[in-house]
Amino acid sequence: MVRLLIDCELGAAVERTSAVLELVERYDRECDRRLRRRGLLGFDDLKGLMSGWMTGPGAGLGPDRIDFRLDARGRHWLLDEFQDTSPTEWRGLEPLLDRASKDPEGSLFVVGDVKQAIYRWRGGEVGLFDEFERRYQGDLAVFTMPESHRSCDAVLQLVNGICGHREAIGSVLGSEVVSQWPWETHVPAEARITGLSRVEVVPRELKDRLDRTVVLLREIGIPNLDLSCGILVRTNDEVRQAAERLRLEGIPVVEEGVRRPADDNVVGVALKALLGWLADPADTLARGIVRMSPFEGVLASRWGRDGAGVPETSTGEAAAVVVDWKAWEGLMEEAGTRGFAGMVERLVEPLWGGWSGFSRCRADDLIGALAAFDASGGAGARAALRSIEGLEVSQPPGAAAVQVMTIHKSKGLGFDVVILPEVEDEAIPNASRFRIAQGEGWSLDTPAAWVRAQVPALRDLEESWGITQRYDALCLLYVALTRAKRGLYVLMPDASGTAVNRPSLAQLIRTALPAADGNVLWQQGDPLWMRAVAPVSVRQDPPAPVLTPSRPLQDRLTATSAKRRSGSAPAHSPIGMELGTAFHAAFESVGWIDEETPVLSKDDIGSRVLDLVTDPGLREHFERRGRAVVLHREQPVEAMLDGQWFSGVIDRLHVHEDGKRVEVLDFKTDAVESMESLVERYSGQMEVYRRVMSEVYPGAQVECRLLSTRLRKVIRVEPPG
Repeated sequence: MVRLLIDCELGAAVERTSAVLELVERYDRECDRRLRRRGLLGFDDLKGLMSGWMTGPGAGLGPDRIDFRLDARGRHWLLDEFQDTSPTEWRGLEPLLDRASKDPEGSLFVVGDVKQAIYRWRGGEVGLFDEFERRYQGDLAVFTMPESHRSCDAVLQLVNGICGHREAIGSVLGSEVVSQWPWETHVPAEARITGLSRVEVVPRELKDRLDRTVVLLREIGIPNLDLSCGILVRTNDEVRQAAERLRLEGIPVVEEGVRRPADDNVVGVALKALLGWLADPADTLARGIVRMSPFEGVLASRWGRDGAGVPETSTGEAAAVVVDWKAWEGLMEEAGTRGFAGMVERLVEPLWGGWSGFSRCRADDLIGALAAFDASGGAGARAALRSIEGLEVSQPPGAAAVQVMTIHKSKGLGFDVVILPEVEDEAIPNASRFRIAQGEGWSLDTPAAWVRAQVPALRDLEESWGITQRYDALCLLYVALTRAKRGLYVLMPDASGTAVNRPSLAQLIRTALPAADGNVLWQQGDPLWMRAVAPVSVRQDPPAPVLTPSRPLQDRLTATSAKRRSGSAPAHSPIGMELGTAFHAAFESVGWIDEETPVLSKDDIGSRVLDLVTDPGLREHFERRGRAVVLHREQPVEAMLDGQWFSGVIDRLHVHEDGKRVEVLDFKTDAVESMESLVERYSGQMEVYRRVMSEVYPGAQVECRLLSTRLRKVIRVEPPG
């Protein structure tokens, strides 16, 4: 019976694996058809092709092909971070290295550290280091580097005490890990540099550890001292939690080596909300954020009543509507003539003197991104918003007080101070993560643990996988401990409820360090080492030069400004703007109603639009009626008119394929009493559309019409004169 159950479980695992394989094969075929055959290759494709050239049919031509692609023959090879090389990469490089090793004038130089092999999940195979040494045995001179040019003696004492304690590693992680772990006692290149290493016990909750991290930063003097600091955690979620906690304390933070100027500070959040409001005037959340920001005072002083708050009365509400509309119109017109960067610069100018250097830096980042957007020919508030959403600016380790990142991201970096607030106390390995069993030429979605224990091949594979997991965890701990130059602070979870024989990193540290009373498990060095560090120098801004009045490099005309110049600018309300946005969104989903029934929402707006487009007096404008006409909805247009740059969006554009006729249809939700007043209001805008279409379709008859949703009528707007 047990054998039958095992066979059933294995059969189900084979079925699952086959289904995944079939899906992957289909995906790969599509990638091959749509991408690779068109020459669109990714890095993995290049590695696979190179490996195939070297080991597949016609492999003898492989090196010659590579030489041709490189336009040179490689005689000298330097490989860095070799412990992270994947088998596919190695198969591609192997013949080239063989040729260089046999060349009397060739050379190989390989750098790597098997103790820093933390990218196995990305394909890195640390065992290739041993294969490399065996392959070129007798032709290689091997040099080790126990001398550290990064860390001071106090830091290295802790590194040696944990990662060099072979008995502790063997008892906690197993003898198999010890046999793979090469070790030489680390020594500092400069013995005179002082510092401190400290291991202390804190409660297990991440919140408590972050609280202690804040206290440590204050004790050390960060961010007031000229020190770089890295807070290293395990996961991206912990990165976000730690960064948010530090920002609440007013500590400048950079996440993962980059700053996010639109998200990690109040100025950036407010500016992003401002662009969101300009992109959608009915976005009450974005407008509310702006209203709570310092920018509200600037808006009110320019378009309101000397920056005074708007009272909570009906009169005040009406005044707020007027201020909102005037500010929106004014900012959009300014963006049209000065660009979005120039508009934002003028907005922040009155506030600049009261901002910290941190806020100024973030504002500079955003203005720079908007300037690049303007220079690229970008148009529209929504596109400007997209240009800064998710903006990331690379930042080197020493450029900010504190960087929060995962240990994987910290590899290769160094910080004056490193704090490890999260030492893993979970048993290694976690059997639930053994999801794929891989043997020679086969893979299997793993069955239940009790089945694996009964099948020798799966049992052996899981045991080997567990050893690999423990080795990789030790590598990760080594990388984390060796990032510090002068200050290394490790926060350990308390041992309550932890089994003595649990194979975890926290248990390894407890076992390796001498027994101690109290919360401090280890402390070596000078606790006051930071007193010799200079404070952060305060940069004095030079006096602002006196500039002549600015002149826009290129005037820019928008549909809104064209309407204003026609002599009539309507007074809109937020409700009216929201209504107009909803109507336009609904109209955008309407195609040719005589060919397909429009799919509209079931709400009031959808019903009203359906009623409009099927109205006997209006439906002809939404029917193709067998004509050769191309339909464009919400069509962006850009053009140069009389030396001015025009940007706009045509609601509905009909282009007859004979090229002799073009129809522009614009939807208006204005509360007007007659179509004539609508024409008077928007004739300037329609004339600009007419001129643009005449440039795009020379010789065509361009007809412009306005459709009033309120009056349920369409009127043709004739050209002036």
